[in-house]
Amino acid sequence: MNWLNELRAALHQKMGRKFSLFTLVLLAISIGTAIYLPTSTILYLKDTRDKTILQKEKKLLHYLSVGQALYLAGADKELHQILIEAFKQAEISYFVVYKSGQLTHVFPPGADLAVNASYLSRSKYAGKDLIDTIRSERSEFLADDLLLTIGIDKRDDQILWATIFESHIWKIILQDILTVIALAALAFWLHTRDLMKLKSEIQKTGRFPTGATNRSGISSEAEAIFASFRGYANSEKQAREKNTVLQTQVLPALQREIFSGQTPPYTFDCTLVRTDINGFSQIFNSDYRERFAEHINTFFMGLTEIASRYDGLIYEFVGDEAIYYFKDTPGKNTRDSVARSIDAIRDIHTLAQEINSRTQLEGHRFTVKSALAHGTLRFARLVDGLSLSGGVLIETVRILSVVTDKSENQLYLSARHQPDLDREARFEVVGDFSLKGYSESVTLLRLVSM
Repeated sequence: MNWLNELRAALHQKMGRKFSLFTLVLLAISIGTAIYLPTSTILYLKDTRDKTILQKEKKLLHYLSVGQALYLAGADKELHQILIEAFKQAEISYFVVYKSGQLTHVFPPGADLAVNASYLSRSKYAGKDLIDTIRSERSEFLADDLLLTIGIDKRDDQILWATIFESHIWKIILQDILTVIALAALAFWLHTRDLMKLKSEIQKTGRFPTGATNRSGISSEAEAIFASFRGYANSEKQAREKNTVLQTQVLPALQREIFSGQTPPYTFDCTLVRTDINGFSQIFNSDYRERFAEHINTFFMGLTEIASRYDGLIYEFVGDEAIYYFKDTPGKNTRDSVARSIDAIRDIHTLAQEINSRTQLEGHRFTVKSALAHGTLRFARLVDGLSLSGGVLIETVRILSVVTDKSENQLYLSARHQPDLDREARFEVVGDFSLKGYSESVTLLRLVSM
């Protein structure tokens, strides 16, 4: 405290008046706050903007990988629709298609960053990131003569506004202001008699007196303290409500892994299932879209309940697709999780039949196709979040890509799972298929009955 006494003496000598220790503390807090708030706000906004751009750059890889998968599956229209929707959601700023070295499609039309680069300049960066001060861009060859480029315009005002309104900067400023108020209130507490009485009462009763604010003659300093208590209680309530909202957005699989007590990265064995709704893209582009979305929501709610019934966890809902898995039970073999997954799929297909009986009355069919694969998943940090990865995620995609019969609900799986199948379940061999990424052909089985 010697430096405060020296400062007080210097100010008294310079200005001809004496400053109390309490005044000096408030002066130091005010100056510190005036410097800290704008500096910390600018730095926080810059850091949040960089994170927003990084998340969008991560989405570029996602959409390019989806584009390659859809193009190989012959789903060009679906790819175009997905990219348009990504643009509407502000996840990408533009995309460009070159065929045989010629520009064939630009969206949105006239986007300067999209058209101001040639095929030659972009083809050199195929498979690599092109990042500068105004753009983040990535190009991939979907075929030998077909180049897809997806980019982010960093000059986009939406990024700035998204940074301001989605970064909770107002909450941070409010927290800083409340902190300053709390410090000032603490100083008042040291200099106010009725607050000393309040302290004595709390010490006697062991609790904060609820009727304190209704007492007559309470000082303005005490009122400031009570206001800070109320503000803190409101902030805590808001934090609880926001936490509840966030928990509803994180699906059960990630919640279970995050709160499992294990430190990422780690792996576990499971049977993963991917269930896809047939004809989604075609119906989504029709007038029946909103009504069909209600049926999809009903289906996904039922799927979640069924998976949970068999100790399954929902990992992700992506458009018309659900990804969920059943962990191997400790002390049991692979057969256990495979059997639980097949039982769940049976009930899920029954649910799809019930929904189909309603949609047929409306002129549309509702059928699904499922693929399962047993293997190892890895839970680890990816960019600024936690995610699952593993070969079974790819295997189920490849299996679903060969399913052509959409007239009824289907379950396909590799013949490598045959030793783990229930003897009462009847499967038939569909044939041998060359799946992308597999050096040898894979024999696929189809569930006939259980």
